[in-house]
Amino acid sequence: MKRSCFFFLCLLQISCSSQFIGKINGVSFVASRDEVKQEHIKPVKQLYADHAAVMPFGFIREVNSPEIIFDTDRQWFGETRVGAKQYIELLHRNKIKVMLKPQIWIWRGVFTGELKMQSEADWQKLEQSYEAFILTYASLAEESKAEIFCIGTEL
Repeated sequence: MKRSCFFFLCLLQISCSSQFIGKINGVSFVASRDEVKQEHIKPVKQLYADHAAVMPFGFIREVNSPEIIFDTDRQWFGETRVGAKQYIELLHRNKIKVMLKPQIWIWRGVFTGELKMQSEADWQKLEQSYEAFILTYASLAEESKAEIFCIGTEL
């Protein structure tokens, strides 16, 4: 069992790492209140960036809150699924590859490493909430053919 698991992990690492050979010149394309326009892409192209990170956010109210709030009408356009999709489509039209990177933000900028649930039940709720958050954007990554899908870096 251990050998087959190890073998599978080695194959997975080789297959994942072999897809991205070469240098990536990338930028973080920060979400805004509005739709992205061609004029916003021009500076990215002037930097000779060939990749851009699009980062829709999920929010947690307090370090002990198990709910991730995401894809709501109270967020900036670029932080939502619809907004991230619009950003990706325009970046792709400009031949810029995309890393879709959904990210958690705790209110007032508290470090996400400080997350601490009050009980096992709260940890399970957080895991369910995170799963819904990530799967929302995993489906977007697949639908929009994002070149890279990045999860968990803030954790």
